[in-house]
Amino acid sequence: MPFGYIGQNQPKQRIKNTGVMSSFDASLLTKDKIFSGSTVLVAEVTTTDSATIVLNNIQEDEFNTHLVVYTAMPTQTGSDTGHFNVRISDDNGSTFKSGNNYAQARFSHYSGGVLNQNSTGTSSFQYFNAYTNEDYGGGGYMYFHNMGASDKYTQMTAHGVAGISATDVQSRFGGGSYKVAETHNALQFFKENYSSGNGEHYMGTWRMYGLKEWVLYDL
Repeated sequence: MPFGYIGQNQPKQRIKNTGVMSSFDASLLTKDKIFSGSTVLVAEVTTTDSATIVLNNIQEDEFNTHLVVYTAMPTQTGSDTGHFNVRISDDNGSTFKSGNNYAQARFSHYSGGVLNQNSTGTSSFQYFNAYTNEDYGGGGYMYFHNMGASDKYTQMTAHGVAGISATDVQSRFGGGSYKVAETHNALQFFKENYSSGNGEHYMGTWRMYGLKEWVLYDL
C-alpha cells in the first residue's frame, strides 16, 4: 500500500508518496519493523551465575546501530560485582579483541563527588556500568555504531546507574571507539580478574536490539 510523505517521488523510490504521513501510516510501518527508529531484538542472554556474557549473531550487516539494555547484580548476598568491561569480536564470539586499540572517555558521579576518566590504548571498553555491591542491583544501556562497516571504527556510548549502599547510588556516562576499521559481530561483557566464589559473577538479563533505518528509495 502507498504511504504518505512530504516530498517528490524518486525514480527508484520503494514506497510512493500520497501526501502527509498519518499516525496510522507510522503505526503500521512501526509494527512491520520498517519505520525508522523501530527496534528488532537480535540477541538476549539471561543468567543466574555467569562470569562472562556473550551477545552474537547480531545481524551487523543489516543494522548500523545496536542498542544493549541490561540489568545486573551480584550472584551472592553481600558480594561485590564492581564494573564490567566490554570487548568486541570479528568471528561471531569465538575470540575477542584484546589488543590496545580501545579508547574511551567517561565520568561517574555519586555522593562523594564527580570523577572524570580518559584513557587510550586499553584492552577493552572499561568500567562503563555503575559500581554495584552488596544487595543493590543496577542497569543501563549502551549504543554501538558501525559494527558492520568494514571501513569505519566501531563506536559506543553508555549510561549506567546502580545502588552502592542503602543510601547511595552511582551513575556513569561516556563513550569510546575501537581504533581499527573492520567488521565486528559479537560483544563480550566480563568482570576482569574474576574468580569463583568472590561475588564477581553476574545475574541479570542483557538484550541487544538493532535500530531500523527507513530507506524510501534505492540509490
